[in-house]
Amino acid sequence: MIVKNKVIGIDIDKIMIKYCRKKVKNLGLKNVELILGDIDTIEKGNHTVLNDIDYIALFNILHCEEPVELLRISYNHLVVNGKAGVIHWKDEKTPRGPSMEIRPKPEQILCWGKKAGFDKNVMVKLPPYHHGINFRNNGVYYENWDYFGN
Repeated sequence: MIVKNKVIGIDIDKIMIKYCRKKVKNLGLKNVELILGDIDTIEKGNHTVLNDIDYIALFNILHCEEPVELLRISYNHLVVNGKAGVIHWKDEKTPRGPSMEIRPKPEQILCWGKKAGFDKNVMVKLPPYHHGINFRNNGVYYENWDYFGN
């Protein structure tokens, strides 16, 4: 077992949740909770299940309508020094993935993360189609999310 504490998976796709539930059952994992929904909707529903999280994985999701808000929500649910791993499609043509027009560049993701309060910890290439950034919650709460500018 890689993770000893509770693992929470959230997805808007019923098929992915069903697939993950089957995997969790087959592996006999007891520390995994899967939630069908959108993190923004769940957060607004005030689910205490999302408090004091050590690590949040945001994979191929920051082409959403409000990426800074999604990062801010994630930041607020992390413990101090908690981390958010962001993986996204490269900003170059790949055999699959979202259209080029909505793929954020790593520099844009860094800017969004900073606006949400994060410190950058590590940036990595994830060949063949992705790049990743590991952000850290530095324990500082920013009420003015435009503090860092564009």
